[in-house]
Amino acid sequence: MNIGKKHFDGGFYATALPGSGNCSHLVMSNCVRNTSGQNGAFVAMDRKTGAIVYQTPLKYYAWSSPVSMLNERGEMFVVTGDCSGNLYIINGADGRILASRRIGSNFESSPVVVGNQLVIGSRGNSIFKITVK
Repeated sequence: MNIGKKHFDGGFYATALPGSGNCSHLVMSNCVRNTSGQNGAFVAMDRKTGAIVYQTPLKYYAWSSPVSMLNERGEMFVVTGDCSGNLYIINGADGRILASRRIGSNFESSPVVVGNQLVIGSRGNSIFKITVK
């Protein structure tokens, strides 16, 4: 597919995230859509069958790999960033976006999770530290 003067291929550019806690039956990843525009999705697949359990549309495509956070009840939450600087917190069990905010320019790197804090670099020489409550 061509967008402007650039050739654009869709697919999985991110490393897959094995589910844990209440999502141990899933494997998840960001997917770049090969459709018009710059859309993407966060996709969860059944670990045994490969069947798609859910697809969560993202505002833009995402190259970075998603990371997970578990709460004290073993519920998995996923953090990922897209190529337009949006950061998402997604409920791992059902794919609902719990929080989304544009804070950077382009997240190509994956977030680092330390306890309830995230550190992520963005294009434009920015590094963000976010506390999740």
